[in-house]
Amino acid sequence: MAATTTTHSTGYRVRRGIRSTLKYLLMMLLAFLFLFPIWFMLVSSFKQSEMQVTSDISSLKAFIPYGDIGLQNYYDVFTQLEFGRMLFNSTFIMITTVLLLNSLGPEGNPMFHVPWFWHFVIGGWAFGTVFLATDPVAAATTNPGRWGFGILVGALTIIVRVTNPSYYEGVVFAILLACIFSPMFDYLVVERNIKRRKQRVEAST
Repeated sequence: MAATTTTHSTGYRVRRGIRSTLKYLLMMLLAFLFLFPIWFMLVSSFKQSEMQVTSDISSLKAFIPYGDIGLQNYYDVFTQLEFGRMLFNSTFIMITTVLLLNSLGPEGNPMFHVPWFWHFVIGGWAFGTVFLATDPVAAATTNPGRWGFGILVGALTIIVRVTNPSYYEGVVFAILLACIFSPMFDYLVVERNIKRRKQRVEAST
């Protein structure tokens, strides 16, 4: 009887070990599949030649950092696409809105008294601001328009998060609304500049 119990115990341990091994192998495979495109994007971001990225995409060279590599693409993001300005606008307005709500909020709602630095890590504000709000296609293209875009993204995200308990994350809603208004911001800025130029021309003549 004791030998049978020992045999069953050994078999159970073997089966459990096999199941655990297969489970971990499956998890490693899934992790590899999820990290596969992230590694490709990271390697491609260091390749400064677009032709190199295009020619390497059909082989394993696409995942190897070689050739003409550098940080020029990251420099272009901050200098040509105004990434830093849009990120700063949204962050500055978010902190200002949180501090305002902290000072004016009622005592019965704890969300009004959450410190501003906690709003960086709760919800999807950080992801939305870095990867969605800085999209140069949908965002405003003029500097005053970018301020308006940042005001909508930063302020609406916090207002929706704090004041609406049924919809506690408003970053996507704020970004979509700001993208709708961004052409209007640019139009108003351009029309104002045209009017100022006409006035300068009329004054000079």
